[in-house]
Amino acid sequence: MKKNIEITSEAYSDINDAISFYEKAEKGAGKYFFDHIFNEIDELTLSCGFHPIIFDYFRYTCKKFPFFIYYTTDEKTIIIHAVLSWKKNPMSHKKRFLTE
Repeated sequence: MKKNIEITSEAYSDINDAISFYEKAEKGAGKYFFDHIFNEIDELTLSCGFHPIIFDYFRYTCKKFPFFIYYTTDEKTIIIHAVLSWKKNPMSHKKRFLTE
């Protein structure tokens, strides 16, 4: 059974920030990031729960862009909590989760 995917408002904000960053760097790159990241999120329906647990969340490493997808899962749903660049200091990721 394929799980439903929910994306928190914080994760949507992360995605929108990344789209803006890539679009400023090169026209069309933001759309490319958008397409890619949602393909990665969709792939989680096949592999969720098999990734390392970091800061109490599963952490999926994206294949094409330097981003982690932090998520939780239960029997029916995958919840995306954050989409963060792994080029940032990992402690900034920890601070983010401690304030939730």
